[in-house]
Amino acid sequence: MSLAVDALENLPTEFIEPLHISQRQNIVDSFARLDFLTEGTKQPKLFQLKCLMSLLASRHVVVRAATGAGKTLAMILPLLLSPNKIAITVTPLKLLQKDHVNEFVQDGIPSIAINHDTPHDKTLWNHISAGHYKNLLVASAELRKKPFLQLIMAGFCETEHRSKSITVIRKPRSISRIARTLMSSLRPRWSTVHARSSDG
Repeated sequence: MSLAVDALENLPTEFIEPLHISQRQNIVDSFARLDFLTEGTKQPKLFQLKCLMSLLASRHVVVRAATGAGKTLAMILPLLLSPNKIAITVTPLKLLQKDHVNEFVQDGIPSIAINHDTPHDKTLWNHISAGHYKNLLVASAELRKKPFLQLIMAGFCETEHRSKSITVIRKPRSISRIARTLMSSLRPRWSTVHARSSDG
């Protein structure tokens, strides 16, 4: 773990100092878990850690970064630290879904692509609703289809905001109404994270 220790020790003071003890522990945990899973080949970059801190603080995050900068790892880190949570990632292209599924699985997060090729197999959907997959990469067209809406209606997306989310979406009329209601009821705080070449 020497590379991870070096990278951890080289984090900018202005990033580390304002963090609470629990946030600093999350940073150490993210380095340790990623180092273990990738056998020392990956360490989080600064923009990924900023993204992680915002997501763990229940903020929505917009990340702007070049291809290959590490946006996918920014999505992976919160799931490494929250193994009991499930993410729904809306991904427009099947090829991108496939790449993301491979990367998430490689980093120890069971994932599945949900698109028009996903079979309407009751056993598969029972596995999905039982939480066998920790990241659902969903094509936007699938958000309005019956199998996915049934997951939502069954309370699949329970979070710590249960009283604000599940009761609202028990009988959805449309996915846009669900999105509007969730966004307004959770009153999110937004963070924007930019990846720069200096972020390593």
